[in-house]
Amino acid sequence: MAKTAVYAVFKGRKTGLFYYWPECHEPVDGFPDASFKKFSTVDEVFSTLAIKTALSGARRQYLHALHGWCLFHLQSIA
Repeated sequence: MAKTAVYAVFKGRKTGLFYYWPECHEPVDGFPDASFKKFSTVDEVFSTLAIKTALSGARRQYLHALHGWCLFHLQSIA
């Protein structure tokens, strides 16, 4: 099984998690001060966010729900 990368776009025309480079490249290509990073796993994305960001309770709940959604969809395509 091929290793799946996760691309997180923090600042671009569209933000979020992407699982294919062309999907990630489109919202950041030519966008001023775009911010994005490649991660090995979805868990690594959320660990990085938790470490770098002081999250409010509502924001933490949103990220937790998003994480669950991503895991569900990753499992459904595996």
